[in-house]
Amino acid sequence: MASRGGDDAIWAAVTEATAPLEEVEDEAFVGKFSHKVARYFRQGAKHLDFHAKMWQQLVNEYADSVYGTLFQAFGDKDWLAQLDFLMALDAGIKNTFPPQVFYRVPQHIFEQAVLQASDRAFEEQRFARLCWDQLRESFPDAKMRKHAYNALDAGRKFAGSRLGYSGALPQDFLRAWVDHAVQRMTKSGRGDPAEVMPLEDAAAIFHVLLGAGAMPVGIVNEHGAPPTDWPDVEVALADAYARCAGGGGGGEGDFAGPAAPQGKGCLAGYGSTGTGGEEEDWAAPQGGFKGKGAKSYGG
Repeated sequence: MASRGGDDAIWAAVTEATAPLEEVEDEAFVGKFSHKVARYFRQGAKHLDFHAKMWQQLVNEYADSVYGTLFQAFGDKDWLAQLDFLMALDAGIKNTFPPQVFYRVPQHIFEQAVLQASDRAFEEQRFARLCWDQLRESFPDAKMRKHAYNALDAGRKFAGSRLGYSGALPQDFLRAWVDHAVQRMTKSGRGDPAEVMPLEDAAAIFHVLLGAGAMPVGIVNEHGAPPTDWPDVEVALADAYARCAGGGGGGEGDFAGPAAPQGKGCLAGYGSTGTGGEEEDWAAPQGGFKGKGAKSYGG
């Protein structure tokens, strides 16, 4: 079997990901932060059940574990959302998972799974912290705050699962998010979403969340941040409230599945099928970590 690189590969990937911090934080902080993050990636697989689960599920659980710890510790830092840990996740999986987990898994299939897991887990953990902080200020009633959080979080996860966290148009992502969130509020409100959150309050919350950075980073990088007081919010909410309050559906069938994800900052070639057309069994690459400047990955 090819050399897996050990902790050196994880450390190299983490320091590559945290290098942009040198422009906004002092050297001592960047060093301490990098060491903590590398530890998260080394320990993320500690409680995974490698004997009873499929490799795709293990990859997603590892991503949830690492990014959950990362945002729990540093979620208050505005710059965290701008860092790209895809290659650190890749290195962590390759160097902490038993190699037999990926027996006969083609390289490009492995990379697509890691890319999707990275985008999903990073965005879900980022939004969970952001959403709860905003709702805590807007909903003094704990029960209503919980209903609102569950609806907003489930709606955004639905939009991400159907459209992806990159590659979608902002207005499409917003509509899918709004539709599913209002459906959840309708169930909690016994048939009326306004029982959980009046339309005007929902519009205000969505504007606050979007202003705080709730649109996925990958979509913002591709299309720019939504404008202040984005009118699409009121249009999508009015439509969803009218349909749900009238007993209609939530519009889930209007959305096609996600296009092949590109990620918020992935390497060119990472997750692609390549041009050769032949599938190869996955093996850890020789020669160590290639870095973000590599033209292709896993070749």
